[in-house]
Parts: sequence; structure tokens; C-alpha cells
Amino acid sequence: MPAVAASGGNCLEYYGKWQGVYTRFRRWRNDGTLEKVFRALSSDADMENLSIDTTSVKMHESANGGVKKGNLKQ
Repeated sequence: MPAVAASGGNCLEYYGKWQGVYTRFRRWRNDGTLEKVFRALSSDADMENLSIDTTSVKMHESANGGVKKGNLKQ
């Protein structure tokens, strides 16, 4: 949802204005609602068929062998 808000709001009319969607997301993030939903949904998760969409995983350049600040590879 934050990507929708950041993009200027390519939101379906069903959800209302993008500002409202982002406000709701921010409120749920800050008050722990999203954490509670995640915990409830993952408590009985089927771990046999688990996958992660790498398009949403952001890594620092040092995670793939890049040079960390102040730590030159030799």
C-alpha cells in the first residue's frame, strides 16, 4: 500500500482516495494492527510450500559481496 501512496495513487475506486489508503496503512502499522494480522495468519502457516517474491526484498550491496564502508575486500 505505501507504494501506491508514493506513486501518486494508482488506487482502485473501491478503496477510496490514495491518501486515505496510506493514512489507514500508516495507522495500522503504528498501532500494531499489521503485526497482529501477520502473526494470526502465520501462526498456522503451511511451511511446506513457502516462497518469497524477490521483487519485494531489498538488500544492501554488501549483502551480495559488495564492499562495506571502511572494510575493503582483499
